[in-house]
Amino acid sequence: SSTDMNYGNQLIVINPHSGVIESGIFVGSEPGEIAISSNNEYVYVILKGSPKIIRVKTETLSIDKQILINRPGSTDIYYAKHMAVVTGSPKDIVVSRSEGSYVQDVFLIKDGVLQPDSIGYFPAYKISVLLMGSVPDKVFGYNDESTGYDFSTIKITPTGLDYLTSYSNVVSG
Repeated sequence: SSTDMNYGNQLIVINPHSGVIESGIFVGSEPGEIAISSNNEYVYVILKGSPKIIRVKTETLSIDKQILINRPGSTDIYYAKHMAVVTGSPKDIVVSRSEGSYVQDVFLIKDGVLQPDSIGYFPAYKISVLLMGSVPDKVFGYNDESTGYDFSTIKITPTGLDYLTSYSNVVSG
């Protein structure tokens, strides 16, 4: 958070044994959700105050890449809502974007470049949480924002994403 006097807008390293903050790096306005690549090479940080995702190289604790999540030439401003690092591809992430509180689309970013094939508002509005499994060409989405409680499967293709299936009312009560 930007309001912390010592570590505002930073990604910090905490010693898991002592709980002591060891170091930090400034990443930008209002850091939010993070995702770590399966090989621990990168940490991705969603910025809530800017339409960017920051990729930090863990070995050097330095910013490796600033990823803009708006398409070039677009006047719309979207913010990353959720993300998942692609299994076996530490430089690739799947991201959901929102203009407000609801997801507008879901897309693939390969080493900082937005891929052309994305999942638009319908059916993306059903996907609020993204998870990778052990299969590197599939990502799973879950809707925890409406009463549909949808579970979706998405295929990762060479040019982006392809929506496969959705199951409604997986969780209720």
